[in-house]
Amino acid sequence: PHANFEILIVDDGSSDDTKSKVKEYMGDSLNIQYFWQPNLGPGPARNIGIQHAKGKVIAFTDADCIPDKDWLKVIEKEMLENNKKIIGGETYSKDVLIFPWIIAPVGHIKITANLAYNRKYFPDAKFDLRYLGLLGQDIDFVNRLEQFGFKFEYIKEMKVQHPANAIGYKGLRRRALSRIN
Repeated sequence: PHANFEILIVDDGSSDDTKSKVKEYMGDSLNIQYFWQPNLGPGPARNIGIQHAKGKVIAFTDADCIPDKDWLKVIEKEMLENNKKIIGGETYSKDVLIFPWIIAPVGHIKITANLAYNRKYFPDAKFDLRYLGLLGQDIDFVNRLEQFGFKFEYIKEMKVQHPANAIGYKGLRRRALSRIN
């Protein structure tokens, strides 16, 4: 039911019509909040979402992702009924991958394209703003949550479709270096 969740959209300085598209859905039965920031990156954007969220569970996905229709039901069940602390699920792509030039972050890794945590156990969780690039913040975030003694758990029914992104040699090199670090 719509009363059981809120949608917080943090626009990281987009130059398209994101704001007008979001406003089309505001006022519906959905509880949608829109926030804008100058292009500061995903960590600061996620922190704005965390700061304004009112729920017991914080769930993340990315602007280019499409959660499966039961995504929130699965998260609710795992977090509130099964008492999970940090969960992530299958991130898949329907695109054909032509490695290394097209990359989709598929699998069951600790990425914010498909991640949720129980706020009760991590009331002060924030993304580390020393990570200025696109990569590493989400894995660092989960690793820091795990330092409280709770392990990330993979939930196969928690699914999000993430399109593949074309990248060049520089992008591939940057990804490789960030993963090494």
